[in-house]
Amino acid sequence: STPDRAVCILTSDVLAYVRDEPIFSRLQDGDLGENVLVDELSYTFFEVGKMYRFSKKEGGVDGAIIEITEPAVPCANLCNLPFINTELLEPRQRIEKCQSFIEKLGIDDGFRGWYARVVVP
Repeated sequence: STPDRAVCILTSDVLAYVRDEPIFSRLQDGDLGENVLVDELSYTFFEVGKMYRFSKKEGGVDGAIIEITEPAVPCANLCNLPFINTELLEPRQRIEKCQSFIEKLGIDDGFRGWYARVVVP
């Protein structure tokens, strides 16, 4: 990984939206490669070039400062998730399920998540 992609942030609204579709209901926290999951904020909150403080306590002055570097883009690696790449499905069905999953995550910049660099550890 590069320093500009040291952190991958995902918001819980995205997980809820994806899990709402029965064929993707088995999506687990961490399956999309996120190492930070944020509750109570929309994915649209984050913006490239802006800095944010992640603290253990709300309003805290301790914690890391990160800078959003780019939106994460859905890729074919997601097709390796066990609920997509299952031997219970025919190869054609796996491809269709993967394509549907990637399309669902690609509806808007940042929907798949955000990459960030650590400014202050």
